[in-house]
Amino acid sequence: MKELFSATYRERRTYMKYDSENIIVYANERVVQDPEDETQSLYEYTGTERDGGTVVKAIDTTDVGEVANALIRIRYTESNENAIHRHHMLLLADPTIPKADEYTEEWNEYNAYAVQCVETAKQWIE
Repeated sequence: MKELFSATYRERRTYMKYDSENIIVYANERVVQDPEDETQSLYEYTGTERDGGTVVKAIDTTDVGEVANALIRIRYTESNENAIHRHHMLLLADPTIPKADEYTEEWNEYNAYAVQCVETAKQWIE
């Protein structure tokens, strides 16, 4: 697993173009109190880059689906996502299979995260 870094900013961060095929996203936001001014909030981000961001693939930064997919990739690789979908299909075919509870929980967690990523992408782009 890659090392994670945290960074704190006075203003919210979202994402920006990193290079021709990638964006850097500032996810995992945590609002913290400014130790120098207790009336001010600061925004802390944790990611794989030293500035708290995470570089992920996204060519079209104006496409909600592509940015949402980039956010999903922070937590799930394509392989992980495909396995979750296969498990869900198995459940649909036979809800009594072994690991049914585990697969249901896995699907619900993934789906909730994916919905959250789409909402975040919409907020950032629109």
